[in-house]
Amino acid sequence: MKILNSKNIKKVMCIIGILVLIPFVTLFFYFIFVPLGRTDKGVQKYVLRRVPIGTDYKEVLNIIEQQSWRITDVDNDGGLLINETYYTASFASYSTDLERFVKQPNIRLSGVKAVLVRLGEFYIPAPTVVYAYMAFDENDQLLEVVIRRDVDGP
Repeated sequence: MKILNSKNIKKVMCIIGILVLIPFVTLFFYFIFVPLGRTDKGVQKYVLRRVPIGTDYKEVLNIIEQQSWRITDVDNDGGLLINETYYTASFASYSTDLERFVKQPNIRLSGVKAVLVRLGEFYIPAPTVVYAYMAFDENDQLLEVVIRRDVDGP
């Protein structure tokens, strides 16, 4: 009785191939169906499809509620300081030396009011909370969305 004939080898190789592919297929579908797991630009597009540039502030608040997102902070005294090099943001009014920051070539001020919205979280490959900074102009129209991730890991 031969244990390793060509039929058995093909079956074993097929099973190994399937076992190797399962994690990749799972991740593929995860990134398709879990938008927060996408790149920052992908998440930004996801948010802007729901809240287009130019949307009124009160309408943005309604959409945030409909989407089950949560506003975690509001800055009515300034817009966002956006670092173009790293595409990160922070509330302008929280800056102790705003004029010095705005003079830097890679930093710009966006809007006069801003909110920080918690979009949600995911846990693969590491616990991650995804936020969106939203800047508004003097007419309460949405100007810009910048994505932030807080990753809890080693």
